[in-house]
Amino acid sequence: MRSAAGQLAALVATDLLLLWVASSAARRKGLLLFVGGAVALAFALARRRRGRPRALLAGSFAILLAAVTVLALEAALVLWPGLLKGRLANHVLNEYHQGRTGIYRADPVLGVTFKPDVRKRIYWNGHWWTHEANAHAYRGPALASADAVFLGDSMIYGHGVETAETVPARFTRQTRLTAANLGVQGYCLVQSLALLRQKGLALRPRWIFVASHPTDVPDVLHWYERPELERFLSEEGYLPLVRPELRPRPPSPFEWWEQQAALPLRAGRLLGGLARAARDTSAGPQVPSAAEPYFKPAPSDLDVPFMAARAEASADDRLAWDTHRRALAEIKRAADLAGARLVMFDLGYPREFSLAIGGVAQQLGAAYSPAGRVVLAEALRGEPMYLANDGHWTPAGCARIARELAASGEPDGAGR
Repeated sequence: MRSAAGQLAALVATDLLLLWVASSAARRKGLLLFVGGAVALAFALARRRRGRPRALLAGSFAILLAAVTVLALEAALVLWPGLLKGRLANHVLNEYHQGRTGIYRADPVLGVTFKPDVRKRIYWNGHWWTHEANAHAYRGPALASADAVFLGDSMIYGHGVETAETVPARFTRQTRLTAANLGVQGYCLVQSLALLRQKGLALRPRWIFVASHPTDVPDVLHWYERPELERFLSEEGYLPLVRPELRPRPPSPFEWWEQQAALPLRAGRLLGGLARAARDTSAGPQVPSAAEPYFKPAPSDLDVPFMAARAEASADDRLAWDTHRRALAEIKRAADLAGARLVMFDLGYPREFSLAIGGVAQQLGAAYSPAGRVVLAEALRGEPMYLANDGHWTPAGCARIARELAASGEPDGAGR
């Protein structure tokens, strides 16, 4: 039979374990809850030694109730993720972050890069797909060499579609040429240039395909400070460092707790999402409906002015556009030195932005593919080119883009 001391030790150990579970739901703030709960538990133990056990029993029951509630909520989120909708589902189920379960890690030049050797299900705006990063930390098979390298953001990565349905994979299927997918969500072309230098050129490609997205231009200012961008524009070969707050750094105690000690609970993200929703009541994205199974740009989307390229552009907009063009020029220079053919393309809209990218391609002497414009035209005719409530290319859209890009190269696979 256990001694009274042994039973008490088992009770305290169980309380601490359950306290760890319950406090994990508070994410970073859970460190305070765990420490505070442990202190309260110590106080209750002291009262028990003075012949007052009720505080310990009440504390143990409260911890048990909290842990059971958290675990029940976690089980529901894992077994029935479809219970969540809109922005709340995005907040809880997505893995676009640097936490323990996320797909990113910090990088001083790239801002974020994929964690290598990661395979997991990803969710956004009602769409599920499998993220697969290889040992070299890019999507798709790890390659020793590649006929083509694809640069860009989530459109190239293949947000919302399986690996085999991405633009690079479809290009390989249509041409039988190997292709490396160096697309990363949220990247601007400065990051794509850095990734080309770090990984793409070592693959000795014959073609480099680079996609420009309208958000690439303002994204420059999200990732980099003005002095770094001005140095990039003026100093040949220089790659800017991302903003100090985005660079790798030792974690704070609260960050360490969330990333290393606490359980990675979806329930914790749910509580955080509910708190955020209480502060922000604006409308969020909805899941796809049978009535609107695919996205189609509205006329107003097509005619959004591209202010950064206009004479009346603000200083920040002008800096961002100059940086975007310089990144394209540096990619062209790298392609020329590597003996590769550069093919530029874009989303196809807004039309003013697409025309600006075509103009840059002409100035640089690079090939320009109207692939994005072709897909746009088919979408406007009712073809399923863009994911519902999202706007990224569907498998059919990716296949059409790849077909147009294949036509701009040498799909017969002639020698280097």
